[in-house]
Amino acid sequence: MRKIIILLLCLLPSLAFAQTIADVVAPLYGGSLKGIFDVLEGACYVAGIALAIKGVVKLKDMSESRGQIKLHNALIFIIGGALLVCMPALMSVGTKTLYGQAFNSSGGTTSSQY
Repeated sequence: MRKIIILLLCLLPSLAFAQTIADVVAPLYGGSLKGIFDVLEGACYVAGIALAIKGVVKLKDMSESRGQIKLHNALIFIIGGALLVCMPALMSVGTKTLYGQAFNSSGGTTSSQY
C-alpha cells in the first residue's frame, strides 16, 4: 500500500504538494471536467422541465378522472422537476462552500483571496 502511494505521489508531483483542496480541483474543473459539468447542468434543466410538465399533465389527468389517479404521483413529478431545475444553482453554491471563495464559476481560481 505504501509503494502505491509513493508511486502516485511521484507521478502527480503538482498534486502531491498542493496546499488546499481548491489547488487540486481547479485544474480539473477548469480543464477537462468543465465540459462534463456543463453537460450535467444542461441535462438537469431539460430533465427538470420535462418532469414538471409530466406532473402538470398528471394533475390534469387526476382532475378529469375524479380521484382514480392519486395526487401524490403528480406532486412527486412536480417536486422532482423543481429540484432538478435548481440543482445547478445548488452545485455552484456547494463548490464555493467546499472549495472557498477563490474558486469561481468560470473554472479556476482567482488571484485575490477576498
